[in-house]
Amino acid sequence: MGIRTGRLRGILLLAALLSAACCFFQSVPAEAETVPFCYETERGKQGETDSFIEAVDMCKKYGGTLTVKGDQNVIGRDYGGFIYLPHNVTVIVPAGVCFTLKGVELWMEGTARVMGILDASDPESRVSGSGALVTEYGGRFRRHIPYIEKTGELCLRGEDIESGQPLSRSAVVPERVYWKSSVEGVWSFAQQELIPEPGTGTYDVTFTPADLRLNEPVTLPQCGQVTVREKKVPPDTGNTPDIPDSGIGITKPAQEPGGEKEDKREPVVITRMVSKPSLIYRRVKVFSKRRIRLQKLKRKRKAHRAYVKWAPAAGARAYEIQYAKTRSMKRAKKKRTGKNNITIKGLSGNTYYFRVRAYQQKNRRRTFTKWSSIWKG
Repeated sequence: MGIRTGRLRGILLLAALLSAACCFFQSVPAEAETVPFCYETERGKQGETDSFIEAVDMCKKYGGTLTVKGDQNVIGRDYGGFIYLPHNVTVIVPAGVCFTLKGVELWMEGTARVMGILDASDPESRVSGSGALVTEYGGRFRRHIPYIEKTGELCLRGEDIESGQPLSRSAVVPERVYWKSSVEGVWSFAQQELIPEPGTGTYDVTFTPADLRLNEPVTLPQCGQVTVREKKVPPDTGNTPDIPDSGIGITKPAQEPGGEKEDKREPVVITRMVSKPSLIYRRVKVFSKRRIRLQKLKRKRKAHRAYVKWAPAAGARAYEIQYAKTRSMKRAKKKRTGKNNITIKGLSGNTYYFRVRAYQQKNRRRTFTKWSSIWKG
């Protein structure tokens, strides 16, 4: 009887402990599960999802904004190694957030605003396309760091300059570059505005890759050599320059009558200063990166050609026209012209999409404007 009573008491005590534990865990609030991506379309529809491509699909019909919440990794095998961002979709990476691409190519026709970190430094990742990638408020876009083969301590030797001139006057030609990079790019001195002291010295060098969306610029310290020579000042001989005799304010000593002319010229004395000539100002056209505006599109389907005209851009060297059979501009063809109109021939099919942008070329580098709106013809 005593043994049964003890067992019963033990069972009741265990049940009481389990009941108290359940009440305690029910009183502790569960942490809210964060969803990595949230979207908002132009029509006001909002939502959250854990798939990046699903958030893009929700915005691409009417356009919208996609925001990355918290540090996220987009892995290529989950998306087939390729993600397409349409022209009417904007991706926002807020401050303090790291959005990492691993083994995936992000083809951008839209816009990416990076206030945190967009990491595409993985060897199998890249960001391409004609969209706009904007880093603001301390944002960072990490890319591949090109490999540079260093042969010796000296990277390059710039051309000699005179004292008082900045390093930007020292040109860097390929024949004077000794180190080799794994990608194409331009070598230059990092501090272009620096005015060095006379003599031979070494200064920081920057390698700027041709494709800045795939590779990051690299700064190499104290490996570029420049020789600065003293500026030669012509000596002041004290001679007064010859001034033609205009008969106003100029007197010459009288010549004796009947005397022979001497080869040596007599000194000229200036008795009145002539006013300075007026300054001539030259109008300079400043190149702007604003979007080009299309003005006319005329399609002749039977002749298999199209005529495109746009507003000219100030300071532009030439224009680049892109046309394709799809609005996403996949497999698009390009043509260049120096005029603000073009006739494109050999168009087969019913519908084509056209857009144009201008560019300016300086020091073998091209600066493009934004693409114009896409016209259908």
